[in-house]
Amino acid sequence: MFLVRTSTEELNQEELEEARLGFVQFLRRKGFSTQFIERHGDDLFATAALEYSRKLSEGERIESPTGWLITCAWRRTMSQLEGEARRPHLDAIDNAEEIEAPTSGDPEELVLDEDRFRKVREAVDKLSVNQQKILALSYFEGMTVREAGRALSWHASKAQRAHEGARQKLHDLLGVTSSDDLVLEVGLAAYISLAGGAATGNFLERASRKSAEGLALTHPLRVRILEMNIRMKSRPPSVETMATVFADTPEYKHVKAAEVKYHRDLLLDAKLLPV
Repeated sequence: MFLVRTSTEELNQEELEEARLGFVQFLRRKGFSTQFIERHGDDLFATAALEYSRKLSEGERIESPTGWLITCAWRRTMSQLEGEARRPHLDAIDNAEEIEAPTSGDPEELVLDEDRFRKVREAVDKLSVNQQKILALSYFEGMTVREAGRALSWHASKAQRAHEGARQKLHDLLGVTSSDDLVLEVGLAAYISLAGGAATGNFLERASRKSAEGLALTHPLRVRILEMNIRMKSRPPSVETMATVFADTPEYKHVKAAEVKYHRDLLLDAKLLPV
């Protein structure tokens, strides 16, 4: 049984915004483009919010409203993509720019295994608040452990201890030797566990906004992207161009296009790159 809030009432604006931000970040971590999120993210979440209201009006009790809204909005996203995939070829071409969903990897990788996620959430709920915070920032926000500690105003050693302790406890609770394949589920579960807590508020948003420029410059790949943009003196170079340049650089030859895209999008969100 999740140790989370069960609701029979509508959420206030702050709680809805917390869930919306969680859904948007989930789309980012799944590899959706900034364009897709800007065009469809709010509508998909609004559909989930309407469904939430309908469930409440029918007398249903919602366990963990934030988690329910994010999961429902994700289902609506998958339904939209499946609908687009069934359209005739010419129609799909006409609308290709509108979708801009992830194009690499197996489509099944996009699916959120709800049974597995339930087990992960049960385990994450048993972690301490500090452990949940470090996992939410490092696994869901995509920060390094050092960056997450800095965002939380922690010493690096405290952040490392919280991270290692959380990983070990999760391994014990889930009966696994590695949680590498569960990173996104663990991060989302940590975000949901913290959502709406009186002692935490929307700490992810606060931590991310604490110093957008400073945070963007703490990752060497982001620094290189900024330098590349300055040299080109134009709109940000494409992900493909950046990935090709990095592939010819010994220090970054292992970097994949998806990682370049993620850090490029962080810089765009921080308004450190022109759109």
